[in-house]
Amino acid sequence: MMMGIRVRAALVGVMLSLSAATGAMILAAATLYALGKTFFWPTMLAVASDRFPRTGAVAISIMGGIGMMSGGVLGGLALERASFPLIFSTQDKNEGVTAFLEKRKANFTGK
Repeated sequence: MMMGIRVRAALVGVMLSLSAATGAMILAAATLYALGKTFFWPTMLAVASDRFPRTGAVAISIMGGIGMMSGGVLGGLALERASFPLIFSTQDKNEGVTAFLEKRKANFTGK
């Protein structure tokens, strides 16, 4: 039960960060994600230790490695996939592509 709440909190934090428009929204989304993830991993490691007691530190190390990969690699890919359409709907995208093709420095306007 508590594990599900923690996972949902982290997931909602990630989803809110994708649509955050202000600094306060970004801070709230990051806080929600941090709270969910902070309490999720110790619980997951405790479950692994309790369920597979003979594996000891090996199982916990594997769980930690998988967790870091899923948070870093897979989470990064998900964030990139969600933000890609937002980035490429700006005027700066056109300037960046044109500047690259013309081998010159881009003049970004923030629009």
